[in-house]
Amino acid sequence: MNQPENMTLQATLQQGGKATGTAELRQKLEWPGRICILLAVVVAPWLYGSVYFSAQFMIAVCCLVGIAFLWFESGVSQRRSLVLPYLMLPLFFGIVFGMLQLASLGESFQWLMGKQKELYPLLTGDSAAATSISMSRSDTWDQLGLLTVAFASLCLGCRYFRTVSQIKLFLITITSLGVAISMFGLVQSLTTNEPNLIYWTVELVGGGTPFGPYVNRNNAAGFLLICLGASLGLITILLSREQRGPKPLGTKDLPFWTQFREHLLRFIAELDAPKIAAILAAMVIVLGIIGSLSRGGVLAMLAGSIATLLLYAVARKPDFTAFIFIPASIIVVLMAFWLGFADQFITRMDSVETVEVLSQTDIRLGHWIDTWPATSDFGFFGSGIGAYDEVHRIYNKGRFQVVFRYAENQFYQALVELGWAGFSLLVASWALAFYYGIFLLFKGNSHSSVAVGVATVFVTTGVGAASVFDFGLYLPANMLLMSLFCGFAAYHAQSLSSRLKKRTWISLETPNSIAQVILLITFAALAMFALDFYRKWQVQTVTRGEFPYRKFAFDCPTLEETDQLIERLQPKIESTRYGEGVDYMARLLIHRCRLQALDGMIGNGGEEKERLWNRTSLDMIQENAWSFRQDGQPFTAWEFLREPFITDNLPWARQYLLENRKIDPMEPHTHLMLAQVNAIVGKSSLASLDMERAIMLAPSQTNMKYLAGFYYLQTGNKKEAARHLRALLEIDPTQFTKVMRVIFGGSNRKFAAISEITVARDIVPDDPKLLYLLASKHLVAGSEAKSLALNRAERILADLSASDTEMVKLRAEVSFEKGNFADAIDQFESYLDARPQDYGVHLRVAQIHAMLEDLETSEVKLEYILRMCDDSIIKKRAFKMKQGIDEKQEALGSSSSDTR
Repeated sequence: MNQPENMTLQATLQQGGKATGTAELRQKLEWPGRICILLAVVVAPWLYGSVYFSAQFMIAVCCLVGIAFLWFESGVSQRRSLVLPYLMLPLFFGIVFGMLQLASLGESFQWLMGKQKELYPLLTGDSAAATSISMSRSDTWDQLGLLTVAFASLCLGCRYFRTVSQIKLFLITITSLGVAISMFGLVQSLTTNEPNLIYWTVELVGGGTPFGPYVNRNNAAGFLLICLGASLGLITILLSREQRGPKPLGTKDLPFWTQFREHLLRFIAELDAPKIAAILAAMVIVLGIIGSLSRGGVLAMLAGSIATLLLYAVARKPDFTAFIFIPASIIVVLMAFWLGFADQFITRMDSVETVEVLSQTDIRLGHWIDTWPATSDFGFFGSGIGAYDEVHRIYNKGRFQVVFRYAENQFYQALVELGWAGFSLLVASWALAFYYGIFLLFKGNSHSSVAVGVATVFVTTGVGAASVFDFGLYLPANMLLMSLFCGFAAYHAQSLSSRLKKRTWISLETPNSIAQVILLITFAALAMFALDFYRKWQVQTVTRGEFPYRKFAFDCPTLEETDQLIERLQPKIESTRYGEGVDYMARLLIHRCRLQALDGMIGNGGEEKERLWNRTSLDMIQENAWSFRQDGQPFTAWEFLREPFITDNLPWARQYLLENRKIDPMEPHTHLMLAQVNAIVGKSSLASLDMERAIMLAPSQTNMKYLAGFYYLQTGNKKEAARHLRALLEIDPTQFTKVMRVIFGGSNRKFAAISEITVARDIVPDDPKLLYLLASKHLVAGSEAKSLALNRAERILADLSASDTEMVKLRAEVSFEKGNFADAIDQFESYLDARPQDYGVHLRVAQIHAMLEDLETSEVKLEYILRMCDDSIIKKRAFKMKQGIDEKQEALGSSSSDTR
């Protein structure tokens, strides 16, 4: 029994001779479930990583069938206990934590929460609102469904791939899948000029860096890492087969290269079709990871390879056959460069520098630093699974306008979403999976056990390293394969432990009755989430179909199409409280409101409709109503607000927005639209509260502050308007021209007039460049506001270092605007000492001298510019100016001679 050839479950089962009738029945029950879970794994990545509910429904149904047959199989089993993976425990507690995050907690459980107990009453406007740990209940519920799928696939991986033939089936299937995705990704990358296309036709919304069927190349590389681990396991099985003929004699006295040559020739002689196919498959997958241009994927592959080779060398002490991986790796790299990936790959890897990683300007490190306070603010159990983007948006300091849906780091995201409790579970799960691989490597005596150990060590180290740079396991396709693989590895490690003479702590098995209860509960939970996925899939067919809300326009969808969408969507969202569907319904009603308003404004002129479409926006409707009241026409304003396009749509839109606020109180755009609708329907006090909530939830989003500033101008609250517009310019100074254009009447907008003094004192921040632009372009010479702006700029510039040449130049311009011409010339000359080749400033100095009637100095400057400058435009201006000075000097000369 303890012979190496008997160290597999297959040998154990076959010891008693022929299989019994019960065993045959069990094998028949296993195959439908085994086929279903393999089908789900193979199809899942091709559906864009299964990010849509349609794919998640398919995965859940496959797992449901697999669990059903597994439950039947365990019911007819004559064994008293079954091997179920210990990894179920941390995953089970993760699901429990997720359910705890969803629960409405009373006052006695407030200690479990942090910032949530303040945010929920504030965001919902209800002091008695049900408070939960999760700040995004809908996202947490969806993630719980995926965790349940992962739990089921963990059980299926543990029970359906036990014998040697089943091990090979699993490894061959995953390896072939990796080859297919790699080949497809490489062909797609080499045959398209559009980097944002998937399947050559599907364009990514907002751009992206896809590879193969994946929207994100890092996610694709993460999936291929698991496939590469399976291919290494398959190679280990094939290369470990007994060699034909006697082994070559060798001695340590022979030179290294002589030994290597002998073993290489022996290796080549023993090659057959399966070995060649397995090696080529691994090479293609490695080529796919390199071709994805994922820096994290390539680094993770190197880390996994080094760790696996070192541990394999220590555990198995292989002969020279292991060195075959060195020339194979060189061949793969050469193939990647030959295919045209050399320049792109080198460019990508050149950016992996210590300086970049440690720099405050690195975008990943920057948003991790921003979000770090959330790890303590939201309590021990985190902010809710799937709520990272909602939390990050609050803590975003404004360095980056982008809001991260994922943390780009699996472990850090777990810390924010599940707190220290969930982070500990994730680390424990990874450590346990890694231990399974180590145990199989060191204790396994059969080729299959060692092969599973090799694959497990590579996958846990490689995917673990990739998870530091990526969020791949949040994708259902990656999560499904990883959990299935972990279940597969767990069974072989725990089964091996129970077969050894000296058993270890992982040899315990689960009583059959308890296993059946676990499977039955898993089946029920899967059925519930599969139904939920199906309902949300039906909603997504409308919300992400032909008319996604981001593409709403004056002719898309039309009024008739909008009515049809509302009719289709309404019964679907009544059957499931899905935030995306409720939000889309509110947007459809607002869109219908705008279309009806547009029809009332103009006839059938297409160009006119396009030109007037912006005048139907919610803020413009509010602005029109406000202007009627300001003009002393309250009755006209009342009539305007009673127009059918408003009364038939906006009150209903408001109800859907309120419902969406209950579902997802952390979504700022919901509060923003609610503020605009409330302002139109006459609920001004509520509108102001909603606007402040939107700003609080998105402190760095400029469009929010822009709309808030002009919303308060339309309500006459100039103080709040100034506060928001100033914050807007502090975050994004490039908005200055747009804001000033509206304030000073360049856009024909209607709102409460705001004085120049208020603009110079309260709206423009402490930015000397903006203050100078305000004074020079928008304020009247000699006005109090202009003096105020210039004085502020001068005070700020006085505190700046004189080594900043651009600030020296700006200080000169400020002095010129204030009329201190001599000081301006001195500052310009000081600037030119550091930048003598800035001929534009030389020309500026010449103009000031000419203005002061110092024609000789001006002419000297102009001659210097004409002699030294290469810029044709500046030379043309200087030449024209010199002609003017020459004419003026001639006129002065003739005038003096006439006088004589």
